[in-house]
Amino acid sequence: MISNWVLLFMAFPLTSISLATLVYHINPFIVMLLGAIFLRQNVTRNDIAWAGLAFVGLAFTVNSGSGLAFPSGSEAYGLLLVLIASFLYAGTVILTKLTKEVSPAFIVLVQTGLGTLILLPFADLSESPKTVQQWGLILTLGVVHTFILYCLIFSAYQKLSIAVISIFSFIYPLSTIVFDYVFFNHLINAWQGVGALLILLGTVGIKLGWNILRNVNTAKNVH
Repeated sequence: MISNWVLLFMAFPLTSISLATLVYHINPFIVMLLGAIFLRQNVTRNDIAWAGLAFVGLAFTVNSGSGLAFPSGSEAYGLLLVLIASFLYAGTVILTKLTKEVSPAFIVLVQTGLGTLILLPFADLSESPKTVQQWGLILTLGVVHTFILYCLIFSAYQKLSIAVISIFSFIYPLSTIVFDYVFFNHLINAWQGVGALLILLGTVGIKLGWNILRNVNTAKNVH
C-alpha cells in the first residue's frame, strides 16, 4: 500500500491527473483477475462488461474537453509508475481478502508502521510543517484520511466480493468531481456528466446483477 502511494506521488509531476487517473483505474480488472486466480472467486463476463462500461465512463469524466494526447518521454515514464502502482493496489486488495480473520485496524497499523520505517531515511525533516494549522492538516490526513479511511476500506474488502470491490473503485474519481464542485465551484462539462452516469450505471448494474450481455444478445436477435 505504501509503495503504491509513493509511486503515485512520483508520477503526478510527470503526467496529467486525467491520464494518471485513467491508467490507475485499470486496477478493477487486475483485482478481478487476481481474485479469480488466488481466491477462486467467480468473476463472470457480465461483471467484466459492467466494469468495462464504468471504465468508459471514467474516460469521459477525466476528459476536460481538450482530449487525451498519446504520452511520450517523461509522461510515459510517469504512466508506467502509475501502472505499477495500480498492480500494487490490486495486490493490497487480494492480501486483505486473504487475511480476513485479522482486524482491519491491525492490518493498517502494520502497513503504515512499516511504511514509516522504510520511508524515514528519505524524509527531509527540514521541510516539516511550520505552523499549528499545517500540523493540524497533516494530522487530519494521517488520522482521518489514512488510518480511519483504510480501516473502513479494509473492513469492507473483507466482506465484499471481488466484483463489487472492483466496480466501487470507480466511485473515487466520481466523488472527486463532486467535491471539486462543492469546494472549488468547478462545474462539470457534458462529457463528465455522461461519464458520471455510466459509472453509476455500471455500479448499480453489477451490484444488482443485471445481465447486460443477455440484453445485448436479445437486441441482436430481434434485429
